[in-house]
Amino acid sequence: MPGLGDNERRELFAEVTWSAVHGIAVLADSGRIPAAGQEQRLDFLVTQVAGTSAS
Repeated sequence: MPGLGDNERRELFAEVTWSAVHGIAVLADSGRIPAAGQEQRLDFLVTQVAGTSAS
């Protein structure tokens, strides 16, 4: 992102990643994400964060 230093980029990445993981946990806990779909969603998030393709 233009205008952000390395440390700011790391902080932004950490905040966005944590927010996504937390969101999945909250939605799963409340039943909004069925148990059968939790692993798929977490796998998708991990592949997006890691920049790899899902297998």
